[in-house]
This record gives sequence, C-alpha cells and structure tokens, in this order.
Amino acid sequence: MRIVVVPHERIRPMLEAWHRSLGATEAERDQRRREFWREFVETIVRAKGPPPGSILDTSTTPATYWCNLPGGGMAQVLVQPDRRVGLISSERRIVVVDLNLSPGPLGQAH
Repeated sequence: MRIVVVPHERIRPMLEAWHRSLGATEAERDQRRREFWREFVETIVRAKGPPPGSILDTSTTPATYWCNLPGGGMAQVLVQPDRRVGLISSERRIVVVDLNLSPGPLGQAH
C-alpha cells in the first residue's frame, strides 16, 4: 500500500508562517522545513497512518488525528478511505487539514 501525505490548500498560509519560524536565514528555514516535513511524512508512512502518540479528535466529522510536528507544534490529519490504484495496488491519502504551532487549545492555529 502506498501512503501519500499532502497538505490541504487551506493551510498554505499556516505552512508559510511555520516556515518563517524555522530559522534566522532563508537558507536555514528552507533546510529545516525540508528536514522537518520529511521526518513528519516518514513517521506517517512507517505507521501507515497517524503515528503512535497521535490524539484522536472525535469532534470532527470524519474523525481526525493530532500528530506532533518535528520542531514543535501539531498537525491535524484526516485519513481518507483507501482507494484502489491500478489492478493490485492501493493508496491511502493522509491530508494535513490544520496546524497548531503554538501552545493553546487544539484546533486553533496560531
């Protein structure tokens, strides 16, 4: 099964704010963003979904999970139903639908 992790379009401004918080220079921010995002995706791929320690959020429909982001903060992910790709392959899409980059109640990105 192939695991695909993608950010939802609505969180693009939050991802940009996260990127700006990752270092003093553009080069440092770019490098840390690539490292942190790769680590985040690899953790999800290894788990084939929300990684261990994720928090199930049943206040959303469908239910979502809050996962730790490398470097601090949390990401809310939605696991879409598995779908057939080709004759014998399947794909599971994990969509990042929200970010919480600072302390405070979950679901309120800062």
